[in-house]
Amino acid sequence: MRVPAWSVAATLAGATLLASAGCSGGASDGPVRTTVPLADDTIPGTVADLEVEPTPSTTEPIPPTVVTVTVAVPEAGIDTTVTAELSNDGDPFGDFASCSGVRREVGAYSVAISQTGGEIRSVSLLTTSRVTGPGTIDADARLELADGTAVVAAGTMTLDPGLRSGSYLAFDAGGRRVEGAFECLGSDAPTPVGSDEGPPLEVVALLRRGDTERIVSLASSDPELVSCPSDGSDQPLVVRADGGPSLGALTTFELAVDGDDASLRLRVGDEVGEFRPVDVTLDEARRAGTFSAVDGDLTVDGAFSCE
Repeated sequence: MRVPAWSVAATLAGATLLASAGCSGGASDGPVRTTVPLADDTIPGTVADLEVEPTPSTTEPIPPTVVTVTVAVPEAGIDTTVTAELSNDGDPFGDFASCSGVRREVGAYSVAISQTGGEIRSVSLLTTSRVTGPGTIDADARLELADGTAVVAAGTMTLDPGLRSGSYLAFDAGGRRVEGAFECLGSDAPTPVGSDEGPPLEVVALLRRGDTERIVSLASSDPELVSCPSDGSDQPLVVRADGGPSLGALTTFELAVDGDDASLRLRVGDEVGEFRPVDVTLDEARRAGTFSAVDGDLTVDGAFSCE
């Protein structure tokens, strides 16, 4: 049985993936009638009645981005469905949701929902390597239950065509079966990272506060959103990503390394972490590495790849 990679070690290793390197409104039913006085040089004492037909709106309301995960652990008597609406804000340790299926690009595939109430406080799924299309790939699952206990399991994820839905099957260390399905709606289908013109940047990070853990990630090859300008020299290195939810749950990431000095800034929902010092290990080409730091009660361990 494969050992679950849901741990700091897995994130530091990059879980194999880094090693492979608008608005709508109502309108009146009839024409709008506006009375406008004519100019002074027109016939005295008259007005012009202008009838303006409202232009039908061609803008469709933006559908909400909804993440749904079914969870079954038969031996624990768990059989439930968790659903949440994805947003740019919120507390990742409170009510929060993310899904690779609603991003522009996808690297390692992740699905996560956390909620303050309910039988399951959080469910997280993460593949152990980058996805290149639909099919079955190794993945880990982690559940946090209402009583504070966690279920950590290793298995596989099967992605459907379009990369916005799929299923998973995993087993914990005691052999308990953890299975279910997921669906992420409200966005166009993503493409595997690296399909755009720029070099890809991928980040996976494990956030920990007390006994609560959250896996977050980003992936993009859009040069307007990400930067990883390393030439393998000893010059200062800055790895940066700044954008919206199309990047991932991590909407801001900046790792700066100058000799033995390093700092890290990241944003997940409303949570902003600024870390200094940061333990950083880079590969020989300085195109991939791992990082670890603490900011108050928030701990982060993660890995990045620019390949």
